[in-house]
Amino acid sequence: MVAIGRHLEGVTLNPLEFILNDDNLTVKVFESEEVARQFLMDHGVDQAILDDFTYQEVKSDGSPVEEVPNVL
Repeated sequence: MVAIGRHLEGVTLNPLEFILNDDNLTVKVFESEEVARQFLMDHGVDQAILDDFTYQEVKSDGSPVEEVPNVL
C-alpha cells in the first residue's frame, strides 16, 4: 500500500502533505506506486514531475509503516 506525498511548497525541510480521500480526513491509499502514479497523471499531473512526489509505504488505513530498528 502506498500514499502520495510532497513537501510543502517543494521545500524538503518542510513536512510532507498527502493526498486525502473525499472525506478530507483520511490519507488516500493506493495498491502500488504504479497505481499512485497513474492516479496523478489521470488528475492532470505531468509525467515529467512524477518523481517530485514521495511514494510512502503505508498500512491499509494510511498510517505509516514503522521501521523496526536493527538491534545488535
